[in-house]
Amino acid sequence: MDQLMRGAPPWMPPDDTVSAVAAGEHWDAVVTPQQAGLAALSLLDADTTPPGPVLWDTRHEARLYFLVPVGSAGELAAAGFRVLGARSFIAVPGATSVGPPGPHWLVPPDPDQPGRLVDATALHQALRRAAGAFWAEYRPPQAAPRNILITGAQRLGQACVLCGIVTDQLIPAGHVYTPTGQAPLGWAVVACPAHASEVTR
Repeated sequence: MDQLMRGAPPWMPPDDTVSAVAAGEHWDAVVTPQQAGLAALSLLDADTTPPGPVLWDTRHEARLYFLVPVGSAGELAAAGFRVLGARSFIAVPGATSVGPPGPHWLVPPDPDQPGRLVDATALHQALRRAAGAFWAEYRPPQAAPRNILITGAQRLGQACVLCGIVTDQLIPAGHVYTPTGQAPLGWAVVACPAHASEVTR
């Protein structure tokens, strides 16, 4: 907790409080429906650590707020996503609010990089990927099974199962299993050289 307080950005309210903080000054906020936002966040988590501050507000219509650099979300706005900038306010909790009820952090600001924000271009790409993706159980050759979000190309072994990149150096990386009416259906998947170690550990 002390580390969070020492590294809290200047716009962060005190612990155990929620304040209306103006967008358009330190950041803009990209608002997504809960399902789309959680899917995109899972993809961002696979590509960046941490992806940047993300708020989850489960009151009324559940939604996520991705905090991005001011003026960087033009492509997201053009794609139909709601972007809150100048003259907008959102409910921001203190750094230690990491669970409901009320607005809380899914990804709090990084105490070591309090100025770090979500990359708007990466968020746009993740939201586009998430729109055509689905959950599957991934079973790497030598690592524990886990649920991941994949696209059709990843399921068919045409792209890296972890990052979605297409390259001529893809290597076998185990299987994913998708639900059917009976037993789950297995698909052989591949990984790029950058993620080869992650499928064998």
